[in-house]
Amino acid sequence: MKKMILFMVSAFVLIGTAEKGSDLLIEKQLNNVENYLVQKGYEVDGVSFDDNTFRVVVKVNSYEDEIVTDASKKNELMSEIQEGSIYFNSAMTLSFVIS
Repeated sequence: MKKMILFMVSAFVLIGTAEKGSDLLIEKQLNNVENYLVQKGYEVDGVSFDDNTFRVVVKVNSYEDEIVTDASKKNELMSEIQEGSIYFNSAMTLSFVIS
């Protein structure tokens, strides 16, 4: 009986540790994405993770900016972000807001 209780407690601790590790990995990725965009000269309005999706919001001067109107530029930026991704099996959305 004691072995069973010890096993169950160990399992719960392991599950909790795995979840916390995942949260730390996600937080690190959010910081990496934001830092990458700032280094590339973009103004970031926010980077978040929910529903297994990274959500990146970049500030632009107008919706006529090249990054907004040129789909290939937007796809190129998303590909560059995803290449450096350390958290895999996640979707990513890139949206824009006027600053």
